[in-house]
Formats: sequence, structure tokens, C-alpha cells
Amino acid sequence: MLYLTVLSFGPQMITYLLHTGFTSLEVSYMRIGAVVSELAGTWAAPLVMNIIGPVRSGLWFINWQFGCLATAAALFIFFDSNSHLVALILIIGVALSRVGLWGFDLSTQYIIQEKTNPETRARFSSTEMALQNICELLSFTSTILFPQPEQFKYPVLISYGAIAVAAICYAGFVRKERGHLLYMAACLGGDTEA
Repeated sequence: MLYLTVLSFGPQMITYLLHTGFTSLEVSYMRIGAVVSELAGTWAAPLVMNIIGPVRSGLWFINWQFGCLATAAALFIFFDSNSHLVALILIIGVALSRVGLWGFDLSTQYIIQEKTNPETRARFSSTEMALQNICELLSFTSTILFPQPEQFKYPVLISYGAIAVAAICYAGFVRKERGHLLYMAACLGGDTEA
């Protein structure tokens, strides 16, 4: 579901940014910032996984992504989407969310490598790639259905909804795996094992 998105520095968002009045050079700098954020996610993920484990780190990272995009998407949807300020807030939210996306991706890939046997791992990974490609095609379809720049808020809303569904699905997985989402004893200063 995370690939059903225009909330990345892909072609759809770049086209919107250029229409809003940003120059190609400014968009390039924005993309560099997003790449730095993604690299931070790949650096942070192993550290966080070593401290709290891959299942819980995946939950933290997906919620980081969800939270970073919450304000940005809300402002973008409810205010003038052709405003430079609103577009800039969206850009910052998307760039910061990349830490969560890459950290989540590394956490889930670690879980897949550890939890699946070699015979089913290849089948699982190929199915995963097929679903990612379908979701990516659906993200392009959303901008085909809403092609005008002032309609870009609809693909943004669809994208945020997809991220919300992904977060809910992963929370369900965590609940099934661990029996809880939030370990209350650790929150209250007790045992941190679990």
C-alpha cells in the first residue's frame, strides 16, 4: 500500500511542484533533501532494530511516516494547494516521512528474512514486488483521473489513505505477533522485555 502514493519525489509530485512555480533547480534541491532523509532512515533502522527489535521498530517507523504526512496532507487538502507555503509544507512533510518509509522497509525486510523459510521467501518476495507495482500503477492512475494541478489534492488524499491502511495493517500484524501494540509495563517504567 505504501507504493500507492504521489507523496514522494516521483514524476507526479515533481510535475505539480513545477506547475506551482518552483524551478527545476529548487526541485532538485528538494530531491537531494529527500535522499538525505532516506539515507538517515537506512542509518537509523539498524540502530533502532537493535534496541527495540524489528517488529516494534517497524511500528515506530510507519507511525513516523504517518505522522510526518498528517499535517502536510491536511494543510495541502484544506488550503490553497497552489500556494508556495502550502506546497513547501507538503515538501517538508514528504521529505521527513522518508525516514519512516525507509526504516519501515528495512524493518519489514528483516522480518521477512528471519520469519520465512528459503522456499517460501522467493514466492513471498515476488508477490510483494507484484503488489508494489500494481500500487504504483494505481498511483499513476490517480493522476490520470485527476490531471489538473488544482485536483492534485485528490491523489494526495488517496495516497494518505493508502498510508493509513498500511499503518493499520501493520498494527494488526504487530498485535497478532506480540499480543499488544503498546507494552504498558515498559511505559510505566517496569520491565522492558517484550
